[in-house]
Amino acid sequence: MAIKLTWWGRQFIEALESQMDAGRLSRGRSYSGPQRIMEFHVEGNVVTATVKGNINYYFDVTETPYYDVNIQFKPLSKATWKRAVKCISKRPAMMMRLFSKELPFDIEECFSGRNISLLPRNPSDIKGECSCPDWANPCKHIAGVYFRLGEVLDRDPIRLLELRGMDFNHLLSELQKTPLGNALALSLMQERAMAKEIMPRKWVFPELSPKRRIRAGQRLNTDVFSFWFGGIDKGEEFSGDCLRLRKRLLTPPVAHAIHLKKEGDSPPFWQKNASFLEAMEEVYSLKKKGF
Repeated sequence: MAIKLTWWGRQFIEALESQMDAGRLSRGRSYSGPQRIMEFHVEGNVVTATVKGNINYYFDVTETPYYDVNIQFKPLSKATWKRAVKCISKRPAMMMRLFSKELPFDIEECFSGRNISLLPRNPSDIKGECSCPDWANPCKHIAGVYFRLGEVLDRDPIRLLELRGMDFNHLLSELQKTPLGNALALSLMQERAMAKEIMPRKWVFPELSPKRRIRAGQRLNTDVFSFWFGGIDKGEEFSGDCLRLRKRLLTPPVAHAIHLKKEGDSPPFWQKNASFLEAMEEVYSLKKKGF
């Protein structure tokens, strides 16, 4: 079974491979789909699932078995989270991504320490249990749930923070208490408010004399700028609402593509391995030539 994991999903699986049998873990690829995992829930730092097993007459398993899987993540200590908040508060780019509901790729740098990591790189960071008779860990059922969780982290990497014991809203609240965090949060709130405002429309239709009526198929002598701004020529002075509109359009935003960023780096409709935000950031950037 081919599983397409993007950055965070791959990082999660690679972290598990570094501290457990990679061969046994790879068996879970064929057990991560909906035909195997009947139920799947993530609540706080606990992941629970019901996985469909196989009939095995050799072991006298004559009916389809269903096994219960329980995975618990070890929450990071309050002292660790306090140090992480202090580190993030000194990095504007990292903080802005968090305020935009993104998990920065380099956030692990703020958790560097002896046997401390945001991803589960140590055996004590994660504990998996299964009701199947396989004594080894991970069994193929637990491994299947790991791969399903990797897909979840692809779509919503913020869940990784919650798995390690930090409520995301509480983290944002702690960051906003810092001077830089407070300034960035206010700036982003203003940017979002501007994005929600309804742009004023001011259509200007030329008054044509009977001799200047437009014939079918005739092309108007205009340009794209005049089309979008209601017939106002580039050389004319803007006044009133049009002046404010032009100022908004020519002022670089605090964060590009806000409406897209709120969906995260891997929204459900995005099926490619590449980052959705990286692919669309340049498209929605206002820093275009000639504008």
